[in-house]
Amino acid sequence: MGYQDRPYASRVYMLLLCRTVVYPITLSFQEKPLAFIKSDSSNSSTHRHLYLASVPQPFKRLFRPATMLATPHQSLPHSSGPHSSHIHQHSTNDLDAVATTKRLIRDFLQRLPYRDPGHLPNATLRKEVVAEVVSWNLNLESSYVEAVVDTAAATGEYTYGHMSYEYQRFSAMYTVCLAFVDDQGYRIPDAMGQFGQRLLLGQPQLHPALARLAALLKTVHELFARVSADAIVTNTLDGISAMYVEVTSKDSICSPLATKYPYYHRLRVGFASGYAHIGFVKSLEDVLGTSHLQLIPDLELVVVGFKLSYYKEMLVGEENYINLRAVNEGKKPLAVLSELIEECLDAARTITQLASRTPGLEAICSSVMNGYVEFHLKARRYHLEELSFAEQS
Repeated sequence: MGYQDRPYASRVYMLLLCRTVVYPITLSFQEKPLAFIKSDSSNSSTHRHLYLASVPQPFKRLFRPATMLATPHQSLPHSSGPHSSHIHQHSTNDLDAVATTKRLIRDFLQRLPYRDPGHLPNATLRKEVVAEVVSWNLNLESSYVEAVVDTAAATGEYTYGHMSYEYQRFSAMYTVCLAFVDDQGYRIPDAMGQFGQRLLLGQPQLHPALARLAALLKTVHELFARVSADAIVTNTLDGISAMYVEVTSKDSICSPLATKYPYYHRLRVGFASGYAHIGFVKSLEDVLGTSHLQLIPDLELVVVGFKLSYYKEMLVGEENYINLRAVNEGKKPLAVLSELIEECLDAARTITQLASRTPGLEAICSSVMNGYVEFHLKARRYHLEELSFAEQS
């Protein structure tokens, strides 16, 4: 019996309310692989082709597609493959790499420096997100819905926890829409491909998550500064288009000469500009003017570069942006992680220095950066509680 049958939907709804509102449980998540790296046997090992499959995003990539939909009478089996959510048995080299990753992330947090904002889960927000997802009437496993709701709600609770409920709600709903579209992209390529055109023409969308996303975009100018609202809309269009490219050209080869492409693509599928602009509300428009725009390139790097999910990816053996960049640049992944940490710290310093010149702007940027770190530290999907950093913050 599916979600479309009212008695079952009611039971699932109550179950999700209990598990995501009364006692939220964050599951260990699975992520889809970033890229398949295939050696060309006819050439030297340095000439490798990168098959772009998908680039991870800061708030998405929760499950592999096979775990998302269940038949009415049978649950899908749990994956035990290389991208399973279960922690792998590591070799000595793997354990050394995990230990090094721990050290690098702990060092990054200390140098940032990070201070725990102390935000708490919001039961009302979680209840609203659950209700939204259930209203789509998709035959989704309750475990998947629970996981995606938890992550979406945490986006509002932690990353934008310093903002009013209205903005936390927007970011949570925005995230849950993007997550579902991302996960179901291989099933709905036409819906993704037509999203922008249908939005501009005012036509109905072909998927309920896209319909909700389109409705959200119509509200952005009521919530955010004018330029930021425009940026959220255009970045959303870019991001959905980039997802469409992923789904329809998975066998395309990314040349090792295209060294800037992984970052270019990541900014789009990571919706970096949109999430960066969410921090700038309409009520501050007269105060800030356009001064915050100079910070956006560095804030985008914060969104896609504060790679705190890499520790979890190391534990479960997932491919990721760092591995793709490592192959593309001919470096070891941990060397790339170390470089990315320095790039992020430079970006954080630049943001602080630029923001200090405009009253009120430094506090906004500090809240967003600390909130984004808090999101990673407090969501169990990232396993960062193992670093025991909370005791030091």
